[in-house]
Amino acid sequence: MAKCAGCDRNFIFDENCVETGDGDLCPECAAQYRAEAEEEICYQRQDNITEQQFWGYKNGDVYAVEINYAGAVTGVCGPIHRSEQRIGSLPDFDYSTEDADWVNENVVDFQLIEGKMI
Repeated sequence: MAKCAGCDRNFIFDENCVETGDGDLCPECAAQYRAEAEEEICYQRQDNITEQQFWGYKNGDVYAVEINYAGAVTGVCGPIHRSEQRIGSLPDFDYSTEDADWVNENVVDFQLIEGKMI
């Protein structure tokens, strides 16, 4: 018999149970533990999803920006020279988190630039 670290019930350890650093979990607590772990993995994967776009600043400069699933700017590169402003080149830029806060704070001063060339 083992004592569950999650609910303090006694149980017989089998393939439905989980060993953790904090102790063993009964089948019911193990199912909850697995579900929470899967949810955390999905959240982490979702947090890593980004999209890259060209954004024009009010002064005419163009920046390549990286945006996360929630729409927040997570990386910025620029200003980008006109000769490099091709949609296919977006993955090749070196995105920095250094200016991401500045862009997020001034997002109303930017405009999405669509199309292959600007």
